[in-house]
Amino acid sequence: MKLFEKQQGEIEKLRDFVQRNITRASTTKRAQSRRKQLEKMDVLDKPQGDEKSANFSFQIERQSGNEVLHLQDLAIGYEGETVSKNINSRMTKGESIALVGPNGVGKSTLLKTIISKLPALSGDFRFGTNVEVSYYDQEQANLVSNKRVLNELWDDYPLKPEKDIRTVLGNFLFSGDDVLKTVSTLSGGEKARLALAKMMMQKGIF
Repeated sequence: MKLFEKQQGEIEKLRDFVQRNITRASTTKRAQSRRKQLEKMDVLDKPQGDEKSANFSFQIERQSGNEVLHLQDLAIGYEGETVSKNINSRMTKGESIALVGPNGVGKSTLLKTIISKLPALSGDFRFGTNVEVSYYDQEQANLVSNKRVLNELWDDYPLKPEKDIRTVLGNFLFSGDDVLKTVSTLSGGEKARLALAKMMMQKGIF
């Protein structure tokens, strides 16, 4: 689309030059040259945008208490080596929070600690009443199974009818034979959509 728009701009400039200069004796040759350039130009077709878009919303299973997460003197790291310490925070219902900082300060380590993928080195953290957590991993490290896309979701919710599982997958642009693809063979974008579908079904807080 960027190439198309750039070329359209060039074409407009050439046409404008020709129209303004073709009748002037002093510039007619240059105008004729621009006109020949236009005639020889291989004009790009306008790309057709992808009309498909994912359609989903995140729901919660039940309302939580006012306190969502409390971090108290938390120290985080790997194999006993501290990455960050003295972390204190209290997060309450209704807040939207971004974790921002330079590389290496422990953003991912903190997230993995509070979802118990890594042990806390010291200190404490606790979730509030009825808080259910979902975690989206941009690396999609866990989506390497040999299951079909359909079963990757359905096996987690075996009591749901197949048509309901297919509807969810359809909302994330998996339709027809797409649901029969093997998870490990999916592209990065497809894995991202499948991970979001799984997260939506969990009905967690983030």
